[in-house]
Amino acid sequence: MTRFLLDQFNILADAPGGVQRLRELILQLAVTGRLEASIQPSNNTEYSNSWKFVHLESIIDLISGQHISQSDYNSQGRGIPYITGPSDFGEKHPIITKYTEFPKVTSKKCDILVTVKGSGLGKINLVNIPELAISRQLMAIRPKGVTIEFLYLFLKTKFDYLQSIATGIAIPGIGRKDILNLEILLLPLDVQKRIVEKVDSLMALCDDLEAKKTQKHAHLVKLGTGSLTALQQSTTQEELVRWWGYLQTHFGLIFDCVENVEALRQTILELAVRGMLGTGDERDEPAILLIGRIQSEKETLLSIRKVKPKAISEILQIISLKYSIPENWYWYRFGDVVFFQEGPGIRNWQFRKEGVKLLNVGNFVNGKLILTNTDKYISEEELNEKYQHFRIEEGDLLFASSGGSWGKTAWFVDPGYPVILNTSTIRLKFYSKTFDPGYLKIFLQSGYFRKQMELQLVGMQPNFGSTHLSRIYIPIPPIPEQSRIVEKINNLMALCDQLEQEIEHRSKNGVSLSNATIQQITGMT
Repeated sequence: MTRFLLDQFNILADAPGGVQRLRELILQLAVTGRLEASIQPSNNTEYSNSWKFVHLESIIDLISGQHISQSDYNSQGRGIPYITGPSDFGEKHPIITKYTEFPKVTSKKCDILVTVKGSGLGKINLVNIPELAISRQLMAIRPKGVTIEFLYLFLKTKFDYLQSIATGIAIPGIGRKDILNLEILLLPLDVQKRIVEKVDSLMALCDDLEAKKTQKHAHLVKLGTGSLTALQQSTTQEELVRWWGYLQTHFGLIFDCVENVEALRQTILELAVRGMLGTGDERDEPAILLIGRIQSEKETLLSIRKVKPKAISEILQIISLKYSIPENWYWYRFGDVVFFQEGPGIRNWQFRKEGVKLLNVGNFVNGKLILTNTDKYISEEELNEKYQHFRIEEGDLLFASSGGSWGKTAWFVDPGYPVILNTSTIRLKFYSKTFDPGYLKIFLQSGYFRKQMELQLVGMQPNFGSTHLSRIYIPIPPIPEQSRIVEKINNLMALCDQLEQEIEHRSKNGVSLSNATIQQITGMT
């Protein structure tokens, strides 16, 4: 079995999550005595009869921990070590940070600690110090008639089972009987020792495979990041062509992981707002001439939406981020060409169970609006009296502006009922209908826009509004080029979608091959 398993190592390890699954397979084979033919029962009847299933209660002592009051333990090293639960567990042995001079229940060296309460239920650790006190969240398993190493391997295979039989919703738990009734294949001691040695050697191979796999992946991501960064930083057309050529030559290698495909998406957006996608045409009317034409549309929209432009201070760091753009492009202040409106600060007491839907940051899901996953409303009377100018219209580009959701965008598609802006949401659109709204979304998704915003945002839960947006600069291409950029971006993003689908397809094939191999090895699925 071991020889065949070794022959299949690479197949199993290459699948997504393959090394971890390989470790689990090794443990399952080990504790069921199927790891190697040489340790199967022989024709010797007496030796064969020594292979039997027993309950743990016949081969262990089980010690239940007890709670110690917080006032009775310390972190200064007074007394003996004390552990309260899996938060004190290391990879294999406890990590000691607490001590007590008033122990109630103690565990000894070579006991196995198992978590019996809480979210870490089923996790185990091996005691490697002479004595420590244990809390009620733990039990200590003390073997008799079985090697500690083999019993430790067995208990590692029972994590999922113990999780599945736990009772209690707030604090899941298991009882003493749940552990004592576990059934184990009790093997002769010499066989247990040989199995443990074999497991140790196979786990070392897993460690080596995992390290090589991690290193290979890191190298691939580094190659992709370096190449795409060089592409973005190209200062001449010749550099740009050269790096595009490099990426095309190594396309299948570089874009064989999702991280590099995501980096490719961001690079494409960055090149788009720099005028480096080959969409330019010298015959296009320069963008500097557009500002005069949108003034009347701007004044009309600001009046309808009851928005008054604010005088804001410049941030020199934002100005310094501006870069060279094509001659017929022009740098505009965001508020000169883009209308944006924050949602009103609606209070909890105004919420209703039905009425007019309020947009929420939770409605932004994977680039779309899912309005059914929140349930905040205001009355129709309030809409008509106070908030009619916050009603969202078909084609508005919506933006989440707070917390971990900030930066998420989605187009509004009329659901057939009124929806209004709410706290932490913003709507945006170009003042002029001749501008391509798709270019605005491209800009908002670009790293350049994000850099400008991050210079202004502070705190763990960033929030921003019209003042922050007013400080932003946006590079505007001629109107015909805006549409060409949007079309090219759509095509390139479709290519990225295809790359991700191919990666997912290969991943599923790898899992299927891994499953088939495991079935062939053990009959397990």
